[in-house]
Amino acid sequence: MFVIVVATGLATTARLAAQQTDPADRGYVSTNAALQTGIPEFSERTAFATGQEKGSLAVDYGAASGAAFDIGAAVKLGNNIGAGLAVTRVGSMSDSSFVLADPHPVAFNRPRELSGSVGDLKRTETLVHLQALYFASLSDRARLVVQAGPTVAHIDQDIVGGILLTDVFPFNTITFASADVIRVKKTKMGYHAGVDVSWRVGGSLGLGAIVRFSRASMTLETTSELAGARRLDLDAGGLQIGGGVRWFF
Repeated sequence: MFVIVVATGLATTARLAAQQTDPADRGYVSTNAALQTGIPEFSERTAFATGQEKGSLAVDYGAASGAAFDIGAAVKLGNNIGAGLAVTRVGSMSDSSFVLADPHPVAFNRPRELSGSVGDLKRTETLVHLQALYFASLSDRARLVVQAGPTVAHIDQDIVGGILLTDVFPFNTITFASADVIRVKKTKMGYHAGVDVSWRVGGSLGLGAIVRFSRASMTLETTSELAGARRLDLDAGGLQIGGGVRWFF
């Protein structure tokens, strides 16, 4: 009888130990290659002075998508609740179109208009996601993790600093020569929400897919020699879809 009780106790202890050391039960480290879509378009309108008259520059920046790399870690704290941290790096390029009204150098109230485009404007986003997590088991090997929380977004954005033009007598028309491109930077708090689905292949190794949306709205302020002080309102983040490797611990 004593042997049976001891054996039963040992079996129960072994099951509990197995559950506690189950690599699917404590947390994971993830790496993902992804595509971020939904990087929104934005625009600006700037006034500047030339002599006694004022000119204007309007620039529209197109929407974009970019390749993203994401790395993160998640830990189960108790029951189905956990916490995590993920960092996403996104790079993209977009085109812009502009309309310039430049004062005439010798005639008043006769602005000269010029329209054109500036391409290959680079944008880099670094998104740090602080995550509250909910773990849901789908099967013995599959698990879904719902995530949400604040996002710290840092953006490096190329913008059109000014338009360089040429003109000849009688100065009635202007020709686009080149664009002055400057880089502006800003960090702002936003938010994110998403889901991560993982499948344990064997041991501590698994595969996973992620869908996450993040957004941070910010105002970029800069001063350029050609266009003066400027304010641009734009959004960082977007819809991120990707997949990669999971290491369970």
